[in-house]
Amino acid sequence: MKAAVKFCGGCNPSYDRVEAAERLRHMLGEHVEFVAPDDPAVDGVIVITGCRTACADVSAFRDKPILFISSPESRDNVIRIIEKEGMTAFSRLFSILREHRHEETVHHCPA
Repeated sequence: MKAAVKFCGGCNPSYDRVEAAERLRHMLGEHVEFVAPDDPAVDGVIVITGCRTACADVSAFRDKPILFISSPESRDNVIRIIEKEGMTAFSRLFSILREHRHEETVHHCPA
């Protein structure tokens, strides 16, 4: 699976977004190849925003499943799901997002 990480502009960060991305990369690194957001082979995009406003521009990813992480709690929820259910849970999450994507819909991991 290929996933891209996109950050918001960081105008109002309430936590360390880079640290959040590094923890996810560490957790998923064996199973996910992290690629640039403009890679045409990307399977899904993890958008890490500094606050719950989640105003990052994701218009370039309308055809991809998008997972928004807007707090350390939402990042930790993704990690807990993977620890409990394994990588197949992460793959299923992107499959579900792909099936239910809509350009007006924002998919947030619960905090």
